[in-house]
Amino acid sequence: MEMTLDLVGSLGNEHSFLIKEIGQKHGRKLIEDKINHATKELAQWNFDEKMELFNEISHSIGYFTRVRKDYEGYTLSYEVYNCPFKEQASAHPEQVCTMHTAFLEGAFKTLFQVTEFKQTENMTKNCPSCQYHICIMN
Repeated sequence: MEMTLDLVGSLGNEHSFLIKEIGQKHGRKLIEDKINHATKELAQWNFDEKMELFNEISHSIGYFTRVRKDYEGYTLSYEVYNCPFKEQASAHPEQVCTMHTAFLEGAFKTLFQVTEFKQTENMTKNCPSCQYHICIMN
């Protein structure tokens, strides 16, 4: 992994869109694979079922999370309290954090109609958690 991160880092900022595309692609794929094995179509899933799937995937990669729903389901606060990629992120914070934020964004966008997705706190910047502000259409 270290060599891959060195390679990606050497591409420079003009190629940072590649990191985002790869992260989003993998986030979408993980969700789509789970949905393809489900007994009903995604359109039939309610909010809680979608969040249960998202949390299942988050936990499978090692995230300890908390989700808060505000404004009748239109705004979510998603927090990650640990980083399973801490060692890589300490050496390559920009690449690792960008890819994992894109991964989460891709997963959320597969499940919901997302109108805003932004990281508001980051553990590599001495915050207690990585926090994301997500607006969805209900």
